[in-house]
Parts: sequence; structure tokens; C-alpha cells
Amino acid sequence: MSGLAWALLAVYAVVSGTFLVADARSMTGLRVATKPLLMASLLAFYLVAAPHINLLIVLALVFSLAGDTLLLSSKTVWFVLGGIGFLLAHITYVCAFAADIQAARLTPWVALIVVPYVVATVWLLRKVRPGVGKMKAPTIAYLATLDLMGIAAFLRFWSTGSMPALVTFIGSLVFLVSDFWLTHDRYCPRTRYGDVVVMLTYCAGQLLIVGGYVLT
Repeated sequence: MSGLAWALLAVYAVVSGTFLVADARSMTGLRVATKPLLMASLLAFYLVAAPHINLLIVLALVFSLAGDTLLLSSKTVWFVLGGIGFLLAHITYVCAFAADIQAARLTPWVALIVVPYVVATVWLLRKVRPGVGKMKAPTIAYLATLDLMGIAAFLRFWSTGSMPALVTFIGSLVFLVSDFWLTHDRYCPRTRYGDVVVMLTYCAGQLLIVGGYVLT
């Protein structure tokens, strides 16, 4: 990578660290100031470092930026709008991953990858059921799309066998942990340091997803 790319990666690391500290210490002003910079700095890194720009990855980061900004408010309407932003980001990631899947290399047994995603999602839905109320259908739709993103990332890796695809798949898993934790803490008693865990895994997951495309 170029010197500029390394510098932008450092910026992303600093912004992420600053945001996480602000989140942990309830420094509202600093948190609001730095959260929109997370995906903005990661997008800048990707545009400079990637050997080939994938517009779907760019769109996913833009939708994620919108979601981050909307989720700065804890009100339900903004939570829903932020969720839509991330739903669009996941759909865009699915399209990006699916475009590289080499179907001829897949065997019927690979369908078993669906099982752990379904089990984890059903478990989470059972946990949040008492508190989810009217948001049940949107929550199911969102989690199903998140699962599809992870499955597409796995199939991309399995069919290509490349290390960059593995990095992106690992990123999708870390991203899934973030969104599962966020959903749990939204509708169940909040876990200690839950906000920090959600954002730490989110920042790491997004970096790994993008990093896989930079390494391609």
C-alpha cells in the first residue's frame, strides 16, 4: 500500500479508538463528533488503497455512514431509519459477495452453512421476543438479511479459496456479532459495556470486510 493509504488507515484507527473511549465514558459531544467519521475515514482508506474500486463496496460504506449518523439518536424512529441504512448496506454487501461466487465449485454439502446462522438467529429472536413488540417483522427481515450477507461471504470464500475472501468472511462474522449484540441490547436488559462491544466489533468487522477487498 502507498504511504497515503497507511496514513488513512491510521486515521481510521485513531477515530475508532477515540469514539470507543468517548462511548465508554459517555462523552456525548465527542461521540457525536466522531461517529460519522468512522465510515468516512474507512471509505477514504478503501478508495486510496484498493487496487480496483468496487462500487458496491463504496455504496455499502455510504449506507453504513448514513446508518451510523441516524443511530446517534436513541429514539425509535431514528433507530428504524438507521436500521434501514444498514439493511441497504447488507444488501449491497450481499450483491458484492455474490458477484464473485464460483457456483461450479460449490457442492450440495455447502448448504449446511445455513444451519448455524438459522440456529443463532432463532436463539436471538427467542431472547428478544418479550420486548420486540411491533418491531418483530422488521427485526426478522433485518436479521435474515444479515445472515444472507454472512452466507454470501462464506460462499465467496469457499468457492474461491482466496485469503482476501477469508478476511472478508471473518469480517462478516464480526459484523454479525455486532448487530446481534445491538439487537439484544435494544430489546433486552442491556449488557455491561454493551455499546462499546457493539461498536468495537462493528469497526473491526467493517475494516476486515474492506481489508479483504484491499488485499485482492
